[in-house]
Amino acid sequence: MSLNVKIEKYRLQWQLYSNKAENDLIEKYGLIGCLWHDFRTHDLDWSLPGFRAIATYRFGTWARTISLRPARQAILIFHLYMFRLVRNRYGIELYLTSQIGRGVRFGHQNGIVIHRFARIGDRCLIRQGVTFGEGGLNKDNFADKIGPVVGNDVDIGAGAVLIGNVKIGDRVHIGPNAVVITDIPADATVFAPMSKIISRVRPAENNHAPIPCVLHLERELS
Repeated sequence: MSLNVKIEKYRLQWQLYSNKAENDLIEKYGLIGCLWHDFRTHDLDWSLPGFRAIATYRFGTWARTISLRPARQAILIFHLYMFRLVRNRYGIELYLTSQIGRGVRFGHQNGIVIHRFARIGDRCLIRQGVTFGEGGLNKDNFADKIGPVVGNDVDIGAGAVLIGNVKIGDRVHIGPNAVVITDIPADATVFAPMSKIISRVRPAENNHAPIPCVLHLERELS
């Protein structure tokens, strides 16, 4: 990627982030109201990485509602620093351009990537290693890319991956390491294939050391 292409990419990203944008939750409950609800969702523990990540997100969405452009951009520069701090320290990448509902909880830190344009409903639980992946087909227009859409009361297990503009219904349970590439209706449960033992390697008879058996596992694809 050439320097000019990188500069143009960063310019488009900053233009997208710094544009004034209304937020329904901020407008209805205010920044303090949203933060207080998130604080209660995370067990009244301000030190939890999940709360710090979503508090940074709320601060960014509030900053985008400021009408005065110089003030908005100055505050968003500070938010960008906070965003990178949370991402690099806790491993939670949560962009302010996504749409996050009330009561969303991050169960653990590390390896969580939320797509820039993902939409997550209320009271969802997201565990470590979850990825909301790329959904845009138009690589020339940064703002046209689409992320996953998740309903209310969705439980997403560790290591799950949601790819593209999939739509997840309400009260869905997604198991660990599941790869979701199609829409899931409400009240459904999705799990990755079970592991299968294909062989066992035992220690040699003349070796009296307590070497444990090694199990080779593979995924059942059907």
